[in-house]
Amino acid sequence: MSSIIAKAKKILNNTLVKGALFLCISAFICKIIGVIYRIPLTNIIGAEGIGIYQLIFPIYSFLLILSSNGVPVAISKIVAKKVAEQDYKYIYYLKNVCFIIFGAIGLFFTLLLIALCNPISTLQGNFRASLGYVCIAPSVLIVCFICVYRGMFQGLNNMKPTGISQIIEQLFKFGFGILLPLIFTYKGISYQVAMATLAVTISEIVALIYLIIKAKTNKTYKDIFKTRHQDKLRSYFVPIAKEVTKNVVPIMLSSSVVPISVLIESFIIVNVLSTYMDATIATEIYGVYSGVVAVLINAPIVLASSIGIALVPNVSSKQNNQEQNRQKAFDDAILFASIITIPSALVFSLFSYPVVSVLFPALSSNLLVLSSQLLLCSASNVITLALSYILIYYIQSCNVLYKPVFCVAFMTTIRLIICSLCLIRWGIVVYALAGAFICLMQLLQLILIKKQIK
Repeated sequence: MSSIIAKAKKILNNTLVKGALFLCISAFICKIIGVIYRIPLTNIIGAEGIGIYQLIFPIYSFLLILSSNGVPVAISKIVAKKVAEQDYKYIYYLKNVCFIIFGAIGLFFTLLLIALCNPISTLQGNFRASLGYVCIAPSVLIVCFICVYRGMFQGLNNMKPTGISQIIEQLFKFGFGILLPLIFTYKGISYQVAMATLAVTISEIVALIYLIIKAKTNKTYKDIFKTRHQDKLRSYFVPIAKEVTKNVVPIMLSSSVVPISVLIESFIIVNVLSTYMDATIATEIYGVYSGVVAVLINAPIVLASSIGIALVPNVSSKQNNQEQNRQKAFDDAILFASIITIPSALVFSLFSYPVVSVLFPALSSNLLVLSSQLLLCSASNVITLALSYILIYYIQSCNVLYKPVFCVAFMTTIRLIICSLCLIRWGIVVYALAGAFICLMQLLQLILIKKQIK
């Protein structure tokens, strides 16, 4: 018994395990809050309101991809490497350069979203989403600053600020996301959805304030930035910008493929379904697919992929026995991910109807049946997508930057083509089933890429 306890303590003292465990716990808390949040929100704004709400998020996520996706992971990789080299001056200027670059990018996309809110919502098939775009637009800029702070802390192997800031986001989104739509019930669905998206902006502001305070009070962070270097920023700007771009672009591209596919789906599903059914019903079906089933499926995926985030600085900073240490870190990540994903997939497969009926009782009987069918068809995605994310993080941490990007982009393109044909011919259930099969093929391709790494 004592040997088992000693072994458990040794595992828990591992830097990767501690970081991954904290991110998993915080991600679990966030997803629990997120799932609980969707229940009263669905009851307040209804299936159509959730459909409109879900139309907004693919565009919002797409702009986050273009402005900040992959930034924390890429910065953490650079910081971990420079800490190992004890090049603290570089880290000092890295933070300043990243704030300038990503702040400018975030401001541009915030203004762009506000300017194009009406055309975008019209193209998606529901003009009532336009006000929601305006309310959520400032979040794009705020998230850019948040990502820089998270990347700095993660590079120092401190996952707590990332995890805590994520919990803060969810708590404030929950609170204001329920309160504001209730207050504006008399204004109708458009205003209620807009207030729910405004809650996202409020939550990001609070999370940024927390990270600023944490940066000013954290000892390790303060020690790195306490020395005011006298070199001019412009002498570091170009080389740092090149290094950041080199690391951010492939990570951004690989992690952006799925959100981009979700964005494309937001244009395809409602418009295709509307050709042979009422547009309101089509919006409700899309709301069930993306706002009920996708939320449940993504919960364990986010938990498992957080292990991959902790994997990046751990692999990037290895100095001795590199291949052996990298493989050990990868094996630990897969083990912890399997503990999360396999039971989740089994629950979603065996108890799909009880899960959706208990969590979303406000849905009509037809929508509950549809939700359970979609959850059953998509259950395997919990395993395949989670392991895919970990493989991508690992492969790119080993400086094989673009192979995962090409693999994921190719398989996602195939998925959209095949699934769209299925949607036209057989409907949303076969659409989900075909998507699950393509996700499995993608995982197998990434495993082959990983085996080629020396």
